[in-house]
Amino acid sequence: MAGADPIQTARRLAATHPQAKLPCPVCVNAVKATNLDGHLAKVHPGATSAMSPWRGTDRRIVIWATAATLLGMAIAMIAIGSGSIRHGTGAAYALLAGFLAPLLVAVAGLASVWGGTLAIDGDVIVLRHSFGLGRRRIRLPCTIESGPLFVSRSTSVTATYDMNHPSKDVRVGSYLRLANGRRGITIASTGDSPFRETWNRAGWTAGKRRHWCDVKVRRDVLVAIEYELAARGMLVPR
Repeated sequence: MAGADPIQTARRLAATHPQAKLPCPVCVNAVKATNLDGHLAKVHPGATSAMSPWRGTDRRIVIWATAATLLGMAIAMIAIGSGSIRHGTGAAYALLAGFLAPLLVAVAGLASVWGGTLAIDGDVIVLRHSFGLGRRRIRLPCTIESGPLFVSRSTSVTATYDMNHPSKDVRVGSYLRLANGRRGITIASTGDSPFRETWNRAGWTAGKRRHWCDVKVRRDVLVAIEYELAARGMLVPR
């Protein structure tokens, strides 16, 4: 089963739920169902919506790269401490480079350099991460959690030089977490989302604030995923 077309799904839901508000599959703004066709024709003539597979920024790679860095550091410390490898030798420098490489990958991941992909594969949503080497699969239907995405930002103008400066949480977007038991995929996007005013609470739960996600996508991609869930009966308009 291929992913649903968000525009076609939005039009179908607008016809069957004329009292509802729906997220525009192109600009993401909440639109009255009765105005959706007119909105698409006037504001987005000829527009296409984001369909599976969806590209985003891989954040899960940071976990893998950090784990590899810590493992490499532990091996290096044991090897040098036991005398197996002498400090300052070529072998020691090679070992150092071995754990610096994943460290650089982790730093680049924090800087949103690496790409990840979400795709619908039958009744499974698949996240491909860590240069395509990692797979995380969630079978549909699943539980849906929606909540706010936060980042910690410094309140000090001297943050660059002061490691003990205070910080505060700032909301920067929202996320969807799709889960089967303890296993899940957290998909985030920056900017405002009309999720709570468009989808019936019977299909999802309100989540806690999160600072982390597995993949970050554009807002229209997050809405496309919402329409994929709606096409499968997992989300229903309010």
